[in-house]
Amino acid sequence: MGGALFGRQQIWVMICGAFCLQYVFWFYISWLPTYLQKAQHISITRAGYVAALPFIAGAVGVLVGGKISDWLVLRGVVPFTARRVVVAVGALLTAGAMLATAFSTDTVTAVSLLTIGMFTYSLTTGCYWAVASDIMQTPRFVASISSIQNFGGFLGGACAPILTGVLLDHFGGFEAAIIVTSLLALTSAGLYGVMLRRSIPS
Repeated sequence: MGGALFGRQQIWVMICGAFCLQYVFWFYISWLPTYLQKAQHISITRAGYVAALPFIAGAVGVLVGGKISDWLVLRGVVPFTARRVVVAVGALLTAGAMLATAFSTDTVTAVSLLTIGMFTYSLTTGCYWAVASDIMQTPRFVASISSIQNFGGFLGGACAPILTGVLLDHFGGFEAAIIVTSLLALTSAGLYGVMLRRSIPS
């Protein structure tokens, strides 16, 4: 049955959605300090402190995302729906923040938008994992589904540093790389919010 999971459309939606979500996260992990130095002309010492702001916001976002999904469940929303809606909305807000970052014209605005983007991305984190446990009516394959989804996420994480570097080399600036990141966040919102509508039967 584990291998048969790959025959389910929902599994491929989750793989692709995870790819897009984790691409966003690894863009932050791998390129944020360089962006602050090269694009915003912040010294390497100061960039270390400034780069911490999005991740502090992200730590708060993880907790807030979980609280929102629990609040929805307490008000009668099916857990599977509550989790994926939070993932979709968080990814959609992240796409907007990243797109605005690409066209920002001053350092304060750019850093603020990147901080907002990490907060909204982090709203998805706990719910992203909960989707894997809620999508089936039986807990039997939770570990398999979580691992498969995480596989897609790791692929996105592997591609983010490389593709960002290629785009920087080709275009000579961060705008295109950030726009691509925004579009992938938007894609993830569509996958979890629109395509992942049905749970997998037991």
